[in-house]
Amino acid sequence: MKGAIRRISSRPTAPPDQIVDQVIELTAAEGGLRVTGDSDTASLAFYRDEYVLATNPQGQAARSDFIRGPDGRIAWLREGGRLWARQG
Repeated sequence: MKGAIRRISSRPTAPPDQIVDQVIELTAAEGGLRVTGDSDTASLAFYRDEYVLATNPQGQAARSDFIRGPDGRIAWLREGGRLWARQG
């Protein structure tokens, strides 16, 4: 998968009516994927089909997974129970 993914959310420390529109880019790198955004960078390493271990520069890791849409293509990235929608 290569491309942009997006989510609209609120930050835990912000007022609930303050919405943030986030877009990150996914690119192939070192047998996995590299995630880059405004201030975010992470590496995604596949450990099973459609399941990845995301590791940030500080070494913190979390599991995420890709979800396919009705057409069989990757449509979302689920991270910590929140969905990022594939763009384009």
